[in-house]
Amino acid sequence: MSDALADPLQPSAGTSSPASPAAATPGSTTEVGNAFRDLVCDLLRTKYPDLRIEKRLSGTKVDIRFTSEGLAREVWAVECKDYAKPLDKGYVAGSIFSVYHPMLDKREVDRVLIVSRRG
Repeated sequence: MSDALADPLQPSAGTSSPASPAAATPGSTTEVGNAFRDLVCDLLRTKYPDLRIEKRLSGTKVDIRFTSEGLAREVWAVECKDYAKPLDKGYVAGSIFSVYHPMLDKREVDRVLIVSRRG
């Protein structure tokens, strides 16, 4: 894992960590992250009108939650990352999957989508 991704709260401009929009200060990484999350939300809302931002599940604030009604009804959680470098497998496994695994086990969500500006 690269040093830049070892600590996800060590962002550069254009990066984020989930936080309440009310807690964002102008120009902060939280504000930039919220803007990226809102962009992803706007795109997904065109297909999934029940979409909710910052929904709390299993004690964790999920960036975006929506339900798809295809062959089966599925609840999706979306994690938005606007970090300066691409996410690597170690970071995804340790910092994202470990958070969402309990939600998947409890069937609070069926799928997790990770959206990253840099890959």
